[in-house]
Amino acid sequence: MGVVTPTLDFAVRHTRPFDGRAMLDAGMTLALATDFCPAAWVESIQVVMQFACRLYQFSPDEALYAATVGGAQALGLGDRGCIATGKLADLQIWNVPTFEDVIYRIGNNAVETVVKRGKVYQSARDLSN
Repeated sequence: MGVVTPTLDFAVRHTRPFDGRAMLDAGMTLALATDFCPAAWVESIQVVMQFACRLYQFSPDEALYAATVGGAQALGLGDRGCIATGKLADLQIWNVPTFEDVIYRIGNNAVETVVKRGKVYQSARDLSN
């Protein structure tokens, strides 16, 4: 299990960023992470997925898996990360024609609806309550 932060690699201009592609090709399960350090304050997992595809040559499918299932595994949250019977319904609904559009529209916030512990939220204001 590994956790990578492609936005940090980009922000600090690593001359040799982590080779996420080689890690995946070797069979390693990866999680994508946001980062709140001063060099790369990135809160959007969508942006992190976009950078993983560009810097590490992840496919959109691989980026989505690392951001969801891989992320849940890295945090020890096996009851989340995918839509399945017995899993908590923590998910986002994106307003895009296909999920690949999230990768190609850099900086766009495609989140239309959030479902958290089975409760539906339509806006950021709803989430704070």
